[in-house]
Amino acid sequence: MRTLLVISVALLMVISCQSSKEYCICEDDMLYVKAKPSPSSHNFVFTDRFGRQRIPNPDLSKPSDEFMEAHEFSCGLALVRGYDKKWRYINRKGDTVIEAPYDKCWSFGEFYESDLGFKGLARVNNGIKRWGGMGWNEGGKYGLIDTKGRVVLPVEYDEIINFDEEDRSRWMIKKDGVWGLIDDKAKIIITPQYDKLDYYRGYACVEKQHRAGMLDKNGKVIVPLRYDSIVRLAGDSVRAYRQGIAVLINKKGKVVF
Repeated sequence: MRTLLVISVALLMVISCQSSKEYCICEDDMLYVKAKPSPSSHNFVFTDRFGRQRIPNPDLSKPSDEFMEAHEFSCGLALVRGYDKKWRYINRKGDTVIEAPYDKCWSFGEFYESDLGFKGLARVNNGIKRWGGMGWNEGGKYGLIDTKGRVVLPVEYDEIINFDEEDRSRWMIKKDGVWGLIDDKAKIIITPQYDKLDYYRGYACVEKQHRAGMLDKNGKVIVPLRYDSIVRLAGDSVRAYRQGIAVLINKKGKVVF
């Protein structure tokens, strides 16, 4: 009976948190709670499931329980922004573990949504401009840091992206107008050199100086740069065009039709 009661209460809490825009469940049942917005900003506080304050804001110029911005815990750290407008990553005691002197930061493992990014790494950006609560990239550069705050990918890339939700082991990077590839540990697999690079399902379609080819996930050439263009098809095949003639090529680089 007691077990059933505990489960019922837990389910009620999850449902109520998920239905409210002011609450978000984090690791270890810690919550971040968005307080009532003021005309100029939104204030965030960390509490436990009973609403008791868990983490104080060290910035004493503002109420001690409020942050200007706060995100859920990942890898034992939560990304917050104080009223000094500086980013930092804090632990569950509220201690600052990483001072993050960047214009914009993301939680560890975050890429547009939680758990879609690099495990144990966080994206950072210098160059994002802000207007109110909005931000946009204006010549900004991206990089990656680890949970110690060490830069594992220099903040000098125009893009760090991945459109393949089934394979997060490879990420496309853009620098000085050309594309390359890194792994999920930020190791350079392909130095940026291609005018176009489209990685998906274990291989990359690339283009350089108006010639198209294919590479495997380790950067090995499986189709030389000898085609005019390459178009992905459903499944693991591509259609390659050369002088008006089309051929069908599988992901191993073999012409099958």
